[in-house]
Amino acid sequence: MPTETSSPVPRVVVHPERPDGVWEALRALAEQEPMTLVDAADEQDVVDALQEPGAVLATYRWSPRFLQPGLSWVQAMSTGVDQFPLDEFRRRGIGLCNASGVLADCIAEHALACLFALTRNLPQHRDDQRAGRWTPRVGHELVGATLAVVGLGAVGQQVARLGAAVGMTVLGVRRTPGPVGSVAEVLGPDRLLQVCERADALVLCLPETASTRGLIGAAELAALGDGWLINVGRGSAVDESALLHALRRGALRGAALDVVDPEPPPADSGLWNEPRILLTGHSAVLSPRWGTEWTKVLAANLRSERDGTGRVNAVIG
Repeated sequence: MPTETSSPVPRVVVHPERPDGVWEALRALAEQEPMTLVDAADEQDVVDALQEPGAVLATYRWSPRFLQPGLSWVQAMSTGVDQFPLDEFRRRGIGLCNASGVLADCIAEHALACLFALTRNLPQHRDDQRAGRWTPRVGHELVGATLAVVGLGAVGQQVARLGAAVGMTVLGVRRTPGPVGSVAEVLGPDRLLQVCERADALVLCLPETASTRGLIGAAELAALGDGWLINVGRGSAVDESALLHALRRGALRGAALDVVDPEPPPADSGLWNEPRILLTGHSAVLSPRWGTEWTKVLAANLRSERDGTGRVNAVIG
């Protein structure tokens, strides 16, 4: 008589560097789903836990030491996956899923908050307060302005919705032009310069790829003119020397960078002391809800493993 074979209980190895709330959300999940959690204390703990077959690594950080025999797949704690050796994963048959869509609304709100802060001179008002100065400053309205969103994934689309709700005309740039809700016009990357010329504000929501590195350089910033730049995607998309030059010669009005390359900037970087740059320390995605929402993605993928269906947010199947 045939006997049923049960699937092995998944073992999830959790990197010690993780956002607040992740471990608590995973422990709550473990009370509902069959799984074993490994709370790695350091990198060596991770390496040791990846010796047994079938391990799932939950991490944002990557080390070549994690390419151990037991690593089955990785659930990234990030949307971008440029830190992982993708070709090596493919060669070894290691799966990779990202956190695309997790708290897209939070990142989009951060982008709009940065834009409001720049256009209404909020950093300068804080400087005035600290110096004991009462200084009226002329700000700029967003109603009727043109917002260009480069990268129309989950975050970019939410940025577009928020911008349209404020009363902005929204342009979008993505690899495959086509209708997108709240976006008046979607154009391909070959039209980026024209989009910059038409925009009052440019919001970057891009992953890091070979085609996005250095995408915003001197020509694009010159085309943006006296506008504003917001980056909540990847720091490598912006030529920081060109950005500093555009700000110092008085062309660009301001920039808010949640991401830079490298992070943090070197101590002698001009980004620290440029008064028209607002640095927000890669905080756009940070929220008390992050651990819970990210864990939902992991839970869906663990169930997919058990049921034999495709994983969600799969970068490498």
